[in-house]
Amino acid sequence: MDRTVENTRRYADECLRLGEELGIPCVDAFELIMSAAKKEAKDKGQDEEKVLSGYFWDGLHLSEKGYKVVVDGESYSLGLFTTSA
Repeated sequence: MDRTVENTRRYADECLRLGEELGIPCVDAFELIMSAAKKEAKDKGQDEEKVLSGYFWDGLHLSEKGYKVVVDGESYSLGLFTTSA
């Protein structure tokens, strides 16, 4: 499997589409990861792709760092946090 950012985005989009089709609320975890990576890259003056790789362990499955971003984003969406993480 080719685990590029583009393919991971396609997979995430399909998950969101299926959730919508089934009437299941979904959080766009991929967008949360991309936003966090862009911010980190800008803050540290590093390459965005290099930073992004730290959120995945194989290009598709999340690392501990990636899961933290997703859990924080979901918690915010559920009203468990009052400010974005």
